[in-house]
Amino acid sequence: YDLVFLNSYGEVTCLTGHGHRRWSVQAGSGWSSLDSGSAQSEVSTVVPTLRTMELRVRGGNNVLLSAGAYSANILSPGGHKLESIDFPAMPNLDLQVMDFNADGLNDIVLCTAEGHYGYAQVRHFSTVPFTGLLACLLVAMISVYVSLHGTGNRRVKRGTEVID
Repeated sequence: YDLVFLNSYGEVTCLTGHGHRRWSVQAGSGWSSLDSGSAQSEVSTVVPTLRTMELRVRGGNNVLLSAGAYSANILSPGGHKLESIDFPAMPNLDLQVMDFNADGLNDIVLCTAEGHYGYAQVRHFSTVPFTGLLACLLVAMISVYVSLHGTGNRRVKRGTEVID
């Protein structure tokens, strides 16, 4: 098992079970502490989030969600930044992960003092089938051309050159 930490500078660090650093990335999801004596310090109102998130509902494809005062980042298990989300306001609860639009993909809900914001995943269909169809069409066109016109290596004899 790995241990993952988020500090107030927005750095996410992953350690092995033996304490060796596997990776560390500046995710940009930090927060700052203001005057700790004030009643409305930012630390008391901002709730950072560090959690795993499945991309699909019961899909088993986990990513890491880290959030601070101004943004959230989705990181791959290898520490690569996949997506970044800027917040309209500072969160006062940790980010909630749920499928609120019933499309089978988990979405993110941000709770702030101003209201609730939902960030939905959008499906992007692959262009691989279309590319495959174009490749098949190209092969078919080349084979028709070669069968009609030949390869160009043999000389075409005229009707007057043919000996009976």
